[in-house]
Amino acid sequence: MSLEPLANRIVEICRSGDTTPVLVTPKYLSFRPAFYQQFVAVLAQRSGRTVRIDWLRTETGIMAMISDTMAMQDAKRITRMLRKRCSADHSIELTSSIGRPRSATASSLDGRQRNTANRDDALVIGLCHVGQPLPEWVTPIPLGERPLVAA
Repeated sequence: MSLEPLANRIVEICRSGDTTPVLVTPKYLSFRPAFYQQFVAVLAQRSGRTVRIDWLRTETGIMAMISDTMAMQDAKRITRMLRKRCSADHSIELTSSIGRPRSATASSLDGRQRNTANRDDALVIGLCHVGQPLPEWVTPIPLGERPLVAA
């Protein structure tokens, strides 16, 4: 299956500059490293920018700590693979908050900080599970859910 329609939708959302696209998946769905490699390659080609995936991790407790440790290892491994196979500094980062859109970040900073913010021209995409709290500046893109069939 081609990732072109998804990449086109994400680039379209990012062009508005007002929102950050977030892939929202059920907890049972996880992506293989090959998905990230192809996904990032298509996004980088379409946007002409480096890609940063903010993997939202907000759960608490012992199981969440164990899961976060495993996720951190996966993110580091996938980031190494992306940087080895691509010419740019693409990355996957575990975070407790999805990055703001570039235009919103730049407009809220003073002049000196704004110059620094503009150098970080990465295309930011969020990744989270269904049910995680999302900030108002994101556009959720549900993945892996079956459409309801009319009775």
